[in-house]
Amino acid sequence: FAILLFVLVVIFQEDLRGFFERLAMLGNLRKEAHPLSALEKAAGIIAETAGNLAKKRVGALIVIRGNDPLDRHLTGGIPLEGLLSQPLLESLFDPHSPGHDGAVVVKDNRIQMFGCHLPLSVKIHQYENIGLRHTAALGLTERSDALCIVVSEERGTISVAEGESLTVISNASMLNEVLKKYYVSYQPAPKTRPIWAWLRENTKEKII
Repeated sequence: FAILLFVLVVIFQEDLRGFFERLAMLGNLRKEAHPLSALEKAAGIIAETAGNLAKKRVGALIVIRGNDPLDRHLTGGIPLEGLLSQPLLESLFDPHSPGHDGAVVVKDNRIQMFGCHLPLSVKIHQYENIGLRHTAALGLTERSDALCIVVSEERGTISVAEGESLTVISNASMLNEVLKKYYVSYQPAPKTRPIWAWLRENTKEKII
């Protein structure tokens, strides 16, 4: 039995690790949601920055965190914890910046890290001539619920990776809509009032 248990742990170690990581994240899910206006503003900043970088043919890789922890998928990187802004985001991808070739990790309306390296995908046979940034974006989104934005310096295009798919986005406005929808989908559900509280309030009203 002990040997069987050991074998099962070895075989399903990735699944078990993911389970315990999600279990540890349950406490964070109880936190209050960020105001939707703040997240819409963040989506606009990211979309406009990606559009500007695409026009200038400056490569970029932006990771938008969902609920899954990403630490075990990232290598390198420099902690930042800075408020998201267009000047800061553009400076991190400046060709003279040390973190230019890495990825920036954004959670809600803050930049958590920059200069990160992501795992590469091995399922790129359906895509033709995609670069290293696109391969890395797919590699991370195949392993987590993150969304990745890729700006190609060769083509000046914007692509979005989510799950196992990579989609080219025609303009910044469309990217803004994609980001807003993604942000909304990962907001905690509104708290429901317990039935006993509703009954108590209504009973008081009838007595009065």
